[in-house]
Amino acid sequence: MRASEIRALFAVANRPEVVSLAGGMPYLDGLPLEALAESAHELVLKRGTTALQYGAGQGDETLREQILEIMRMEHIHAHPDDVVVTTGSQQALDLVTRLFVNPGDVIVAEAPSYVGALGVFSSYEADVVHVPLDEDGLIPEALDETLTRLKAEGRRAKLLYTVPNFHNPAGVTLSPERRPRILEIARRHNVLVIEDNPYGLLGFEGEPYPAMRAMDETGVVYLGSFSKTFAPGYRVGWAVAPPGIREKLVLASESAILCPSNASQLAVSTYLTNHDWRGQIKAYREMYRERRDAMVGALAEYMPEATWTVPKGGFYTWVKLPYGIDARAMLPRAVTALVAYVSGTAFYADGQGSDHMRLSFCYPTPERIREGVRRLSGVVAAEAELVQIFGTDAHPDAGQVQTAGPETV
Repeated sequence: MRASEIRALFAVANRPEVVSLAGGMPYLDGLPLEALAESAHELVLKRGTTALQYGAGQGDETLREQILEIMRMEHIHAHPDDVVVTTGSQQALDLVTRLFVNPGDVIVAEAPSYVGALGVFSSYEADVVHVPLDEDGLIPEALDETLTRLKAEGRRAKLLYTVPNFHNPAGVTLSPERRPRILEIARRHNVLVIEDNPYGLLGFEGEPYPAMRAMDETGVVYLGSFSKTFAPGYRVGWAVAPPGIREKLVLASESAILCPSNASQLAVSTYLTNHDWRGQIKAYREMYRERRDAMVGALAEYMPEATWTVPKGGFYTWVKLPYGIDARAMLPRAVTALVAYVSGTAFYADGQGSDHMRLSFCYPTPERIREGVRRLSGVVAAEAELVQIFGTDAHPDAGQVQTAGPETV
């Protein structure tokens, strides 16, 4: 096990004088905090002995029914028994990996991939094999070729891990046309798909895409979370899995934590019952779209020499730096300039990504985003000047996400 590059940044990035474009923290000031306080007060008064007691290992049944209503927005039709409530979707990912992966087993994951998933896979000593993305998400032909090669080498892939919507960190979305192709390839190679979908309802354009789980009920384990659409502090997520896997997930969860927090579950359930959660998601979408626009506008103004993805939802854009600049080596100088980001190296299991960085637009205000990019542009310019004077041994990474330049913003 090793420290996350993002967690190691938090102590510095949370200083008020630093503009943090690093962490994926939702902006919570828009929540109805007074109404939530009243709901919490009423919950303790009326249901306190239940909220503060142990609960069921699979999670509160009422909440599981409400989760079904949320997932119907992505065309998922399931039964409450199919849902396992977890301590955030991170625990669900840990449990699935624990069930399926022995040391040395292969997990196929996108390149780049969510840093928290890579940490889980590393802790179980999995061998992560990356498959590239492009502007339409995971590339089916590359996935098929990779799985075929692994089979020829006698290395069976246990899991395919994917973040199909508004990818963390790349910001891209798996196109509707590719989703059934990815599922067909996974079925043909007998690989279970882990669909990690914390951002799916936070799109900036139109209705949510149908989830992969909506197309395949037996070959997909779907992971969801309230951390991005409500509040991460409650630590409530869930998994939807076929019956055999679901039963093992409950047993694994019980052995790890006995049961998810009743207080958190009932607080979330009360929020879903008493408040306009759909309206809250709509407000989040509009707010994050404004911040996305501030981010890509500032990049076009201050860093036209870079390229970046233009996400259609979620929290992140993926920036490719000018040739020769190492994002990880540059980070201390950026923090000295009072701006923080995450180096692309955090999102690969094999050391790639030094010429990329992830910028988050979810938490800072549009004004702070512009100021952060302005500060960052000065650091990048200084690095580029050093590269021009002294040269570099760096080489562009192969298999990177194709990014949009300023002309597409």
